[in-house]
Amino acid sequence: SILAFTSIGPILYLTGMYATWSKEVNRQIWTALGDANAVATEAIGNIRTVRAFSTEGLECAKFEESIQKALKKGIKDAVVGGGTFLTTSGLDLGAGALILWYGGMVAMSDPDQLSVGELVTFQLYWAMINSGYKSLNG
Repeated sequence: SILAFTSIGPILYLTGMYATWSKEVNRQIWTALGDANAVATEAIGNIRTVRAFSTEGLECAKFEESIQKALKKGIKDAVVGGGTFLTTSGLDLGAGALILWYGGMVAMSDPDQLSVGELVTFQLYWAMINSGYKSLNG
C-alpha cells in the first residue's frame, strides 16, 4: 500500500500547481478577449469617424492584436495542461506497474504471504481508490 500511495502526493501537487497557474492564464485570456471586444465595439460605434479618417486597417490591427494575445495564452495553457496530464498519468501508470511488479515478486517468492488472488484484489481496490481521488481532484 505504501508503494501505491507514493504517487498520490506528487500527482496532487502537480495538478494543484497547474490549476493555480492556469487560473491566472485564463484570467489573462479573458482580459485580452474583453479588450478585443472593447476595440470592436468602439470602432463599430464610431464607424463614421473611423471611415472619415480611413483607419479601418488600424482598428482591425488592434482587434487582431488582442485576439492573437488571447490565442497565444490559450495555446500555452493547452500545452502546459497536456504536459501536466501526461506527467500525472505516467506517475499513475508507474504506480500501478510498481504495485504489480512488487506484488508479483512477493507472490512468487512467498505464496503464503501474498497470493495472486490477493494481489489482484488489492489492485482492484487501488483502482477504486485511485478513481475516487481523481474525480475529487478534477
